[in-house]
Amino acid sequence: MADDGLDRMREIADAAEKVMGDGAHLFEHHCRNGDWLFIGATAAALASSLLHVGPGPIVVGGLVLGFVVNRTEAKQIIARLRGR
Repeated sequence: MADDGLDRMREIADAAEKVMGDGAHLFEHHCRNGDWLFIGATAAALASSLLHVGPGPIVVGGLVLGFVVNRTEAKQIIARLRGR
């Protein structure tokens, strides 16, 4: 009788995966390299303000590069999980 409840839970989980997709990549690894790149670019922008250079382009560049790095890393994680 205890297996009936587990079988029902497995059926529900299978149905949910078909609807929502596999979310294993969300828990595998959080992409942090891009975050650190953005923090570094922000620090560089603050330091550049001492040299009287506008920090705006450095912050925007760090934001864009950080996004690209994080997205690339996420795609690699998803590809690795699909290869399992």
